[in-house]
Amino acid sequence: MVETWYPGAEPGGGGYVAQRMLAAKDESHALKATLWFNLAHYALRPWPWIIVALASLIVYPTLDSIQAAFPTVDPSIVRHDLAYPAMLVFLPSGLLGLVVASLAAAYMSTISTHLNWGASYIIDDWYRRFVSPDREDRHYLRLARLATIGLIVLAGIVSLWLENALQAFQILLQIGAGTGLVFLLRWFWWRINAWSEISAMIISFLIAVYFEFIHTNMLGLEL
Repeated sequence: MVETWYPGAEPGGGGYVAQRMLAAKDESHALKATLWFNLAHYALRPWPWIIVALASLIVYPTLDSIQAAFPTVDPSIVRHDLAYPAMLVFLPSGLLGLVVASLAAAYMSTISTHLNWGASYIIDDWYRRFVSPDREDRHYLRLARLATIGLIVLAGIVSLWLENALQAFQILLQIGAGTGLVFLLRWFWWRINAWSEISAMIISFLIAVYFEFIHTNMLGLEL
């Protein structure tokens, strides 16, 4: 399950790291860039978050203190994780605006990246290769735009279906729990191929959806 915790932490790096490796000048540049990514991503970048989180333990030591920072929020949903956004009140106006803009930029860039990524999977990796390989580029571009719109609509439907963001994260963790071993074995066992990985992803997704929405209670435990 740890493999899905951070983007780029998937076995082999996943698409995030693979795209950057393939865009490098040569193997040496790809290796150095990947090493720098791991250092910056895991050792350097989290420190501002850690420092703010530690400071929040002093500023907001109890749930009552957090509730006082959000007087209009329903007390039933106030938990310790709200201490982090509560720390934003200590930022001056300029920095607060910068933080809000950075959060919006990160949100929008993530959405655009995954929409482009999903459209490229559907059109370039599947349709262009297996369905209609000899058409002009204009044809594929038009279909990619339609695929992007379709993904937006599908994402909107799924977001209405889910009760909260945590539910989506739990589904991802369950899928990762089912595919992680297969993704690791592909580097060590020659029998693991693309069909093995696709089968693992499909089966893990179906099982995750089943346990999340249909059979949510097992052995008296809430899943």
